[in-house]
Amino acid sequence: ADVAPYLTASVGELVQEELFYEDFAGGLTAWTVVDGGTGSGPAQTWTTDNPGGQTTIPLTDPFAIVDSDEHGSGQTMDEQLISPIIDATGYVAVELQFSHDFNWYQGGDDEQADVDVRSSLTGGVWTNVVNFSGGDVSGTEVVDITAYAAGASDLQVRFYYYDASYEWWWAVDDIYKEL
Repeated sequence: ADVAPYLTASVGELVQEELFYEDFAGGLTAWTVVDGGTGSGPAQTWTTDNPGGQTTIPLTDPFAIVDSDEHGSGQTMDEQLISPIIDATGYVAVELQFSHDFNWYQGGDDEQADVDVRSSLTGGVWTNVVNFSGGDVSGTEVVDITAYAAGASDLQVRFYYYDASYEWWWAVDDIYKEL
């Protein structure tokens, strides 16, 4: 019998299936943005507009960015970017993959960039799975979130940027959740 090629695998090979993908081509419309900082303007919270025109970010436009440098002096940032609900029912393993560019400002307030997850498996409470601080970090990250996601019908991911006042930025793109 013919078997579709995407359903075949060699013995011992892990078959991966994409549960969710976001490249921000449609903007942030499917995401929840929580602006907990001060001030207003185009750089006050998460956006795909790259308000500071940052040209050194190694991501493909569009991407989501929170830009404390462009937001300016005297303004604080406490910004959340929350994914839509993802159904991981029936999956026994779940990984989160994303590309990002976190630029940390050494002389500032020790800005933080957290990746958190929540689901019924965490009691609906945000659980930190990665923290970036104390230095620049850029590239693709892969995080095993099985303990917080596998089998849950209500998984969400949060990119949380805080303790920033006239610091640098955090940009994220190409977010995958897969088995």
